[in-house]
Amino acid sequence: MAKITKISTQRRKERYNIYLDGQYAFPVSEAVLVKYRLAKGQELDQTLINQIQKAEDQAKAYVQALNYLSYQLRSVAELSDHLQELGIDTVTIEQVIAQLKELNYLNDQEYAQSFVRTAIKTTVDGPQKIKHKLQRKKVAESEIIKALKLFTPELMLDNATKLAIKTQHQTRQQPYRAQLNKIRERLHATGYPAEIITQAVSAINLQIDPEHEQNVIQTIGQKLWRRYQKQPNGQQKLYAALARRGFNSDDIHNFLQDLN
Repeated sequence: MAKITKISTQRRKERYNIYLDGQYAFPVSEAVLVKYRLAKGQELDQTLINQIQKAEDQAKAYVQALNYLSYQLRSVAELSDHLQELGIDTVTIEQVIAQLKELNYLNDQEYAQSFVRTAIKTTVDGPQKIKHKLQRKKVAESEIIKALKLFTPELMLDNATKLAIKTQHQTRQQPYRAQLNKIRERLHATGYPAEIITQAVSAINLQIDPEHEQNVIQTIGQKLWRRYQKQPNGQQKLYAALARRGFNSDDIHNFLQDLN
């Protein structure tokens, strides 16, 4: 048996040093001090000392977890990974997570719903991209599916149309077909379903402008011709290059005729 001969306060608030038989033994938080009613003159066997130290480890991990959660909502997996990085053992992590779940400080369903709501408001990510992000945070599939119900078809179309308009503006110096393909590819890559992509493309009313097509092919075609004109089969290579950029065959033929 060892006797508590001194309890001193640390500079940190609500932290104490425990001395056994005149020698410093271990630190404890105020919560552990109160829980085990530690006081000068109290005798502790090794079993009780081990219990106190385990309780202290859990209390310390709990404070670290609360600090991590104070900045923003986290998934269970994110918190677990963070505590592991701090060197906290698996058993203690499981105890802390169970405690936080019981207090509803840690709830993957609420986390997923908050994540979806924020994504809808602050990004133009489609549902599939949001789903992948939540999967990387190891949120359960059932909770992801439930949370994504917040992303209604109306909200999807609104965000997809915004992205389509942005992409249209970014590709304004390209021919109609290239613009259309870029818009569809961007919406698909951002995670929107096919029916929403079709509706968004229809909503922006992208149409062929013959004058624009001629201006664009002249600008791009002349630039490419400077590259190919001295090469063997230069016009064939120019034709292929313009076709890859989305120009139709009639416009390409007319442009090549003007070169001669």
